[in-house]
Amino acid sequence: CAILESRPWGKEQKVVVGEAITEGSSVFLRHEIGLGDWLMKNAYRKFGFDFLVRPRGGELPKTMADCHELLLSLTPLEKNPVALPKLIPTFHVERTTMNRHIAELAKAAGVAFLDGAAVERVELGEPHRIAYAHGGEPMELRAKWVIDCSGRRTVLGRQLGITHPVKTLDTAAVWNRFEGVNDDPAFWRTFRGVDRRRHTIHFCGQGFWFWWIHQRDNLTSVGVSYDKEQHQPDVKTDDRGFWEMVRKFPPIADALAGARALEPYQYYAHLPYQSDHWLSTRRYALVGDAAWFTDALYSIGIETACRQLAMLAPLVMNDARDGRVCDKTTATLNEEFAYTQKAVQELNRFK
Repeated sequence: CAILESRPWGKEQKVVVGEAITEGSSVFLRHEIGLGDWLMKNAYRKFGFDFLVRPRGGELPKTMADCHELLLSLTPLEKNPVALPKLIPTFHVERTTMNRHIAELAKAAGVAFLDGAAVERVELGEPHRIAYAHGGEPMELRAKWVIDCSGRRTVLGRQLGITHPVKTLDTAAVWNRFEGVNDDPAFWRTFRGVDRRRHTIHFCGQGFWFWWIHQRDNLTSVGVSYDKEQHQPDVKTDDRGFWEMVRKFPPIADALAGARALEPYQYYAHLPYQSDHWLSTRRYALVGDAAWFTDALYSIGIETACRQLAMLAPLVMNDARDGRVCDKTTATLNEEFAYTQKAVQELNRFK
């Protein structure tokens, strides 16, 4: 088993979204990869989600209390010593740190982890031939299976012509991470004294939504996805239109008053794309964002990858034993994947 990582070891990964770990992702990361102790020590445990919806018509909300609110919180169960251990723990996590830790685990497990190895092309065959550059020199690797985990670069899907932009959903996103956000407990308090920051917060308006992900005392991820037919912020500014969108939801502006952005603002001009299939009997697979992406809403990015890997691993192991890939299983998994893509796209249509 070999992993080709384009970044040299020690070079920090570009900050990515996907910082909210759902129940499904939590089960896989803790039980299949063994991240339970690491997550408890290094991630921020969250207890549900909060949706704050800007009322349609009339004045913009001045405070969060002026919004419609849907809060699903498990915080009351913290005081129940019987119930708390039975909960599936969920988290807000700083992704670059977690990704680096997983890479270290892979190396420790004996995987041939090649840092600074940029894949240039894949020639499918028996075996596959993977051409890559390492230290400026052309190299080649041969493998029975190729699994593309290249994220939005979608290396294999683009090469094969099976990954395409979704034209029926024209959305964009801009985000950053901040320090020095409003940390007054009274500002964040909601029903029965619950602290909203202990949940993944969604600030929603017509044609847009903001995420607010508290990761630790001085680190918060904030970003917005929006429908480009309904909103056209000036993306040529240094903040890529971020603050123009913030002004559409005044409580967010108050929460960020005096805060400092930690990196250049990141912007995706067109969010959604999809693949014709993610798995092939020709022994290749596209996993996670290498296969599709619609929106950060519902935190399904990592969970999709976890579910794919849980289905892919037995297929690869059976092939190693029997020398065949089941046509029926492959077709079924691709059919389920296509349905999921379509369903999530419909869920993300802004009204």
